[in-house]
Amino acid sequence: MHWSKMGTSISTVMDGAMSVKLSDAQIQALQARVVELEADNQRLRQSESRYRQVFENAPISKNRGAQKRTRLLSTVAEVANRLLRAPDYGAVLPEVVRLLGEATGCDRCAITQEFIDSTTHQPGVRLLYEWCRDEIPSVLLGSPEFEQGIGMDSPPSFHSQLLQGESVNFVVSELPELSWQQFFEAHSNTSMLIVPVMVGGSCWGQIGFDNCGEPRLHDEAEIAILQVVAESIAAAIERQAKDDALRESEANFRTLFELSSEGIYYAEVDPPCPLSLSVDEQCDWVYNNLRVVRVNPAFAAMYGADHPDQLVGLMNADVHVEDSEKNAAFIRSTVESEYCFRNLETEEVD
Repeated sequence: MHWSKMGTSISTVMDGAMSVKLSDAQIQALQARVVELEADNQRLRQSESRYRQVFENAPISKNRGAQKRTRLLSTVAEVANRLLRAPDYGAVLPEVVRLLGEATGCDRCAITQEFIDSTTHQPGVRLLYEWCRDEIPSVLLGSPEFEQGIGMDSPPSFHSQLLQGESVNFVVSELPELSWQQFFEAHSNTSMLIVPVMVGGSCWGQIGFDNCGEPRLHDEAEIAILQVVAESIAAAIERQAKDDALRESEANFRTLFELSSEGIYYAEVDPPCPLSLSVDEQCDWVYNNLRVVRVNPAFAAMYGADHPDQLVGLMNADVHVEDSEKNAAFIRSTVESEYCFRNLETEEVD
């Protein structure tokens, strides 16, 4: 008795060492991930180049300012390394703000995030992480609502600069908006440096450096160094978002694999087929060496198996009707289309 089965879309990736069959969805996900990793590497290389440029241009001497800058450069390298290695960037940000606060000599360091109020549709900012020097009070003591987010019905004049990726460095008493002067002075701020964190071309948030004693403006070299930190944070945020999306995609595929009413299987050519062989030789090789390595419950039911694992190791020769023209066409079409096949039938033994 014979019966026909429609083949699902599966691709094979082979080289001299291994052969793996992947679904179209998996291949697309892997290709997208490769592109993302290449983009991440490019950004890291750019950050490294910028870091080196800043480092090389920084005058190294024994004066106090140069020693502080050297310490800041070392801290930036440590921060970038922690962000690169952390599977969850949020877990290392509390330590990041402490390291940056101590290295810059500021009184308070914080990371804030931009948001749009769902009710007023006005921009706002929320405090995510904060470090304070001893005897310097937390911003949350005076403005506990900052943790959930403060709306800005009238954003400060420097806000537009931050949204465009420009750092702002100012003395609080010189701000043109009296209301914002009063807000910052209520938290003992005399001067501030705010460095934006740009993710995907938009301002995700900021790193803020507060001085609560004598007003102090940071020089261009310091700001350039701290912008490298912001770029490292942005890269970590983007990388984690992509990893989360990929994990969700993989979880969805696993669910599809297990619950689908369509028969889905993975197979491999073992040993791998040399692509240097002629088409006829590759057809013979694939036919005799293609074996199933994983199947879903629907595929197992098609073969009357009680459990999917029972079909692991199944080979073409075990089920294909010998000398079937359909089966020969199936193998040849797969080889000639660079190991992809769609809408093909096989004729198999019941």
